[in-house]
Amino acid sequence: QAKSPRLLLVFKWLITISFLIIWIDYAILAFIAAFIRFWSILFSGRYPKGLFNFVYGFRIYDVRLNAYFPLLLSDDLPLFWENKAHSVTLQIDYPDKLSRLVLILKLISFLLGVATGLAGLIVFSFSSHRFPCGSPYWCVGITLGACLAGSLVCSNGRSE
Repeated sequence: QAKSPRLLLVFKWLITISFLIIWIDYAILAFIAAFIRFWSILFSGRYPKGLFNFVYGFRIYDVRLNAYFPLLLSDDLPLFWENKAHSVTLQIDYPDKLSRLVLILKLISFLLGVATGLAGLIVFSFSSHRFPCGSPYWCVGITLGACLAGSLVCSNGRSE
């Protein structure tokens, strides 16, 4: 397979800047939708279909943008307003019912991950003068926090 010419990579980078501006706006709206979704699931146990479709659309756009650049897996432009066939797809099934307990556990794991990261940052900032590469506790804290958050957040959250 022939290598991509350098000029094409520069062109992809310039196009990607405009797509990243769209992605930032879309990400802010998806975060707001996720906040609303959290409270909706907490009180009703159901994921509103409109919010699901919006966040799902953001995830599709995110995956397609990453496949276009920097991963260079696809030459299809990541246009979220077109419903044409794309070389990169993502399939997430709509959950009929979600567990409130799993939602609370995900929130706790997220907050623990954030607290671990902040604690690691504090330890790193106070001990960086003694350790040339920073504190080893910072690395351990970040690793443990990421493992804990990842193990709970990656569960599907369905009530079985």
